[in-house]
Amino acid sequence: MIEPELFKFNPQLAKHSYLKKQWDKHLNSLDKSELIHSITVVLPDISFLPDDVENIFSENSQYYHVQNVTLGTIIDSVFIQSFVKNGNIQAVSLNTRIGVDDCMSISKNNLLQMFLLKNSYQNICLPVHGSNDEICPSSIASYFNEKGLIVNECFPRSKVVRRYNTTIPYSTDVTLLDTWLSYFSLDIKIDNKSMCLLPDGKLTKSNSRNVSQIIQINWSGFFTKSKIKIFIEILKKFMENSGNTLWFSMHLEPYSNVPYNCNHQTIVLNSDKTLFYSDCICAKNH
Repeated sequence: MIEPELFKFNPQLAKHSYLKKQWDKHLNSLDKSELIHSITVVLPDISFLPDDVENIFSENSQYYHVQNVTLGTIIDSVFIQSFVKNGNIQAVSLNTRIGVDDCMSISKNNLLQMFLLKNSYQNICLPVHGSNDEICPSSIASYFNEKGLIVNECFPRSKVVRRYNTTIPYSTDVTLLDTWLSYFSLDIKIDNKSMCLLPDGKLTKSNSRNVSQIIQINWSGFFTKSKIKIFIEILKKFMENSGNTLWFSMHLEPYSNVPYNCNHQTIVLNSDKTLFYSDCICAKNH
C-alpha cells in the first residue's frame, strides 16, 4: 500500500475590521474597492424604489466579455501603446483560478497585476507604461474583434426582492447589524421570538424594531469604484429625503480571482450622517 503524499496548504489570511466615519469622509475608504462583481443594497422601511436608485446602472454601464484572450495579446506593444499608455482600461480574467491558471487584472490607473504559472512567467517580457486619460471602451472591443476574438457587450443584471413584516436591528451595534445582514442575505428568518446565532443571542425590543417592508436589490456585472461613489451619493440624498429611515446598507463583493488582496465591504449609512464600514480583507498568500 502506497502512502499518499501530504501537502501543507496554509489557510487564506483574513482581517476583519469595523470603522465609523462621517458621510463626507467615506471616499478614502472606497478607494480600496477595485473591480466589484456584485453590489447588494438593503433598504428597510421604504415603500418604493426611486428611479435614480433602481436605474443607476441602466446607462453607461456596459462592459465587454472577450473570449480566449491570451497573455500575449495583453502585453502586445500595440495594445499597450493604444489603450494602456494612452487610455484608462480596467479588466479582470474570468473563470480562472489562482494557483492553477494564469490570472490577471488591470486596475488602479492601468496597473497590471498578474499571478502567472511558471512557464508563462519565463516566456514574457513586459513593457511598463501608465496614464490617467479616458478612452472609449468600444474602441478596445473593436481592437479585440479585429484580432478575431469573440467580443460580447454585457450589461449589469439586477434582481429586486421585497420582504414584509420583518424585525431589523438598530445600527448602533454594528456587529449585530453586520451579522443580521449576513443572515438576511441568506434568507434566514430572524425575529425577536426565537434564539439564533447573533452576537447578543436574539433581537430584543431595545435593539430592534419592526418594519412593514424591506427592499433588497442586487446588481451583478463589472463595476468600478467611480460608479460606486456616485451610487453612495444617490443613497445619501435618498436617505435625507426619506424621513424616518434608520439605515441603508450596501455590500460590495469583489472578483475572487484577482491577483491582489480582496476587500469584502459592507457600508451602512445612518440617518445621523454617519456610516459604518465592515471591511474583510482576504489576503493572497502567494
